[in-house]
Amino acid sequence: MLNDADISRFRHVYVFVGKTDLRKGIDGLSTLVKQKFQLGDQKQ
Repeated sequence: MLNDADISRFRHVYVFVGKTDLRKGIDGLSTLVKQKFQLGDQKQ
C-alpha cells in the first residue's frame, strides 16, 4: 500500500494495536484517529 510512498514527507506515524473497523472507510478511520489523539487538520 505504501510501496511507492515518499516516506520522507511523513511527519508522524501513529500505530494502534487493536481492532480496526473500516466499515466507514479510511476517511472514517482518519477521523477517529484525529479525535482520539486530539489532532487538528495538519496543513503544510
